[in-house]
Amino acid sequence: MPDIKWTEFNPPECRRVYRFPGGDEIAFDHVTRIEIRESGKHRIETKDGRKAFVSPGWLWLEIVVDEWTA
Repeated sequence: MPDIKWTEFNPPECRRVYRFPGGDEIAFDHVTRIEIRESGKHRIETKDGRKAFVSPGWLWLEIVVDEWTA
């Protein structure tokens, strides 16, 4: 696994919502861990295995993988 500096939530966060200019938003339920990089990029993982990146300058990217890669 890459060098990810996770912040873990136990119990998980109930809901995390990101709102973007123009009114777009994405919500993540039961967030178990998050990495917030100096660049502003957030790496999110939920209890049900959902994995996503949320970055400044664009909305979000959701991926379907078993493990994070570099």
